[in-house]
Amino acid sequence: MKKLIITFILSSHSKGILLYLIILLGNLIPSFPGFLRLIMFILLIIFNDWIVFSIISPSLKRGKWIKLCSFAYGTFIMILFITGPLFSMHNYLFNIITNEPNMPKSSLIGFFIFGFIISIIASTIWTRKKIKN
Repeated sequence: MKKLIITFILSSHSKGILLYLIILLGNLIPSFPGFLRLIMFILLIIFNDWIVFSIISPSLKRGKWIKLCSFAYGTFIMILFITGPLFSMHNYLFNIITNEPNMPKSSLIGFFIFGFIISIIASTIWTRKKIKN
């Protein structure tokens, strides 16, 4: 159980830092294509999930696909709680004065659906790959 909790925390932090760096890359290099940043973000998240799946899968007995998908989705949701403080710290360190934006609820729903789809894709591909081996 301790291994799952530590892995969850580390995976959540790595995904949050990835999103922070992808957004920061767009701010530093405005000519960098947004679609390419999105594809890079998705691939890095799936790669992160696959590494985490290989760590936690031996401890899961039944319902492995559902548990892996739930784990990936939970870490994806935690991105919101990690990236926000990172940008607050970034703004504080660089004396950037901004008003706190209000995120519309429709954006959150889209973010949750996007995370759910990415989690399903990552866990399905990883599980099928492991079943073949």
